[in-house]
Amino acid sequence: WAILVGISQYQQPNLNLAYADRDADVLYEFLRTPSGGNFEADHILKLTNQQATTANVTQALRTFLKKPAREDIVLLYFSCHGSPDPERPENVYLITYDTKPNDISGTALPMREIDLCLKETLQVERVIILADTCHSGAIAGRIGRKAIKQAEIINRYLQEVSSSRAGIALLTSAEANEISWEDQKWGGGHGVFTYYLLEGMKGAASGSDGFVRVGQLFEYVREQVKQATNHSQHPAIGTNPFDRNLPIAITTELENEISSNDNPTSLSDLKTLNPLNFYTLPTASNFKQETSISSEHPSSPSITQRRHLEQQLKEQQQEYDYLTEQIKFLNQSEKTEDLTPKQHFRLQQQISEAEQKRDEIAQSVDQLEKRLSL
Repeated sequence: WAILVGISQYQQPNLNLAYADRDADVLYEFLRTPSGGNFEADHILKLTNQQATTANVTQALRTFLKKPAREDIVLLYFSCHGSPDPERPENVYLITYDTKPNDISGTALPMREIDLCLKETLQVERVIILADTCHSGAIAGRIGRKAIKQAEIINRYLQEVSSSRAGIALLTSAEANEISWEDQKWGGGHGVFTYYLLEGMKGAASGSDGFVRVGQLFEYVREQVKQATNHSQHPAIGTNPFDRNLPIAITTELENEISSNDNPTSLSDLKTLNPLNFYTLPTASNFKQETSISSEHPSSPSITQRRHLEQQLKEQQQEYDYLTEQIKFLNQSEKTEDLTPKQHFRLQQQISEAEQKRDEIAQSVDQLEKRLSL
């Protein structure tokens, strides 16, 4: 399931962007392909320009997202302006098509609607949020200290939203004190963030097994955007623990391999070619099922299976190292003196969840090593 919001043409022309709507359109087209997930049309809600009113985006978050089941995966994508309320900067908003700049609090979409959606509407356990909301043509109408301060507030708020529950993978287009850029030089007209997001999903961020996984994609986008903007824009990955091995796309080569496989196994029996179904590949929770896919030769993985197991082992080890660093960072943060009791409690929850996830990965690594030693 996915909600895609891209706004280039605003009711107030001075807010207009160049390529935000095209970013959403091209992402939509990719998600409908086999490599992008074969999303059914009624599983994607795309709102661009005049469609992306405050009422419509609110309805999407409150009503459309009641449909996904717990085992589904939800992608939320926003390419538009974001801004704090000038009078109360602690309140942050998405600037929708019909927002009035002189009445942001009364006409824009409060970002707390996203937080509310994650906490109360969505039942799914895995959510991916991709946010390009700190454009250089900021609500201030110019590039300067005010635009950068707005970007900082927006990004910090999104980081807080992603920490509201486990399983949320967040990638924002820029760090807290930066703004994001769009230009024709990126794919004939894209935001630099979405251009490299699409390139990564199309295969540039894939592993040797042909899968594009969330962790790989996020790292690829961060590195490519950094280089393309001469280190002026650094996409930021959320601090909340998430499943870095979650597949989000596949390469065309793997798609063709799966399509031509006459003897599919549970590793490649994916007639719909939906990469999000690949979540059933070996992970800490379902590794046992994968290791017993061959009843004739239970102790001897095939060449194809061995290749995937080796890639999975590498990625599980990387995720173990990542979580170890994350736990270290969270423990240091938890010792900060000026935290509120609520913040202490949330950090303790995140530490516990990260430690539990790391223990599961350690078990999976052990099983993978044993399997590959046969």
